Amino acid sequence: MTRQIKTFIIIELCIIVALLFHIMKSPYFLLLLAFAISFSVLSKKIIFLRPVSVVLWIFFAVMLLTAGWFWLALLFPILVGISFWKKQSGTSSSFNYSQNYAESSEKLTRANGNDVIDLYDVNFRPEGNSLSIKKSAGNTKIIVPEDVAIALEITVHNGIVKIFDEETEINPKNFRYFSEMKEESQKRIRINIQVYTGNIEVVKG
Repeated sequence: MTRQIKTFIIIELCIIVALLFHIMKSPYFLLLLAFAISFSVLSKKIIFLRPVSVVLWIFFAVMLLTAGWFWLALLFPILVGISFWKKQSGTSSSFNYSQNYAESSEKLTRANGNDVIDLYDVNFRPEGNSLSIKKSAGNTKIIVPEDVAIALEITVHNGIVKIFDEETEINPKNFRYFSEMKEESQKRIRINIQVYTGNIEVVKG
């Protein structure tokens, strides 16, 4: 369990405890709760008491809605979930290519998000490797070790492409780059990138 999840659970428990104290401190809450529970138990034997039990629980729910702690306990998980989703979709993430390659998957497809791809982690094959990246929005950074030869095919509708010390390309369509293929190079990879909105940077690592 991560530290963030533990912190969330502790805060949520504190809010719930505060809500319980708020209920216990109010005699109206306790009295209505006692009546609701009592009539619920009695309604199992006396049928005509069921409507009364339902009404009491409705009144208790209405009173509960007036408590600020109740709304805080309800909204806090929602706000945390939204914040977590935005953080996951907007911040940089490291793409573990070697793990995906082990699963025979050489494609990275996602709606949006930033990615850092370090080719140092790739398990290179003698015949060469290939990787396809496709997403709607987000920046992509590729780190290329000195002993790796790459062939790039890039399409970006809104963004810039910077490859090593080459001239920056703006909104390139079907842009291609081939590094020097040395005969002694044992590590070769072909990368196809399609991004609608985002920047692409290729650097030496």
